[in-house]
Amino acid sequence: MLDLAYGKFLAMEKDDEEAAFSIAARLLENGTHTSDDINQILDKHHKDPFIGVFVSAAINACKSTHINVHAKGVDYLCYRLDLREVSVTGNAGKYLGYEMISGAINIKGSSGDRTGARMRGGKILIDGDAGDLAGNRMEGGEIEIHGKAGIWVGAYMSGGKMTIGKEAGKGAGEGKNGGELIIAGRQI
Repeated sequence: MLDLAYGKFLAMEKDDEEAAFSIAARLLENGTHTSDDINQILDKHHKDPFIGVFVSAAINACKSTHINVHAKGVDYLCYRLDLREVSVTGNAGKYLGYEMISGAINIKGSSGDRTGARMRGGKILIDGDAGDLAGNRMEGGEIEIHGKAGIWVGAYMSGGKMTIGKEAGKGAGEGKNGGELIIAGRQI
């Protein structure tokens, strides 16, 4: 089922991640796929540029509310996540939980740049580190990073809570006008 939908998805024109997500969501709206199906697609296509967006739509359309995913460095994993709990094994690429609406992501690994950027709700828990611009323009929800984070984390936050267990790079909280940012036990 997912292979067929992914073949159709690849054949369609996609200008950006928003268009790609809309196409994938339409193709998968009545899906009967499982975590295993999602991981098989990731195993086969983890280097494809829009696979993370396709998988995100598959996660949102999955009948199960708890999904286990093997990250494989994929960008846009859990893009616009809504009403699902996702357990991620391995390191995620850039844009993990980008524009997240609700639900939870628990990653046993690290994530790339812009983790939780433009997040509106839900919770992201990262056992490792996060890249630059984590929580950038965050409006709500919660991000907890047990390791360190790159530069400009929490920049332009307007809401939500972000906690970083270790250090963060320069520019942390730059332009922040709301929300809560805590780095190594220190409120910013």
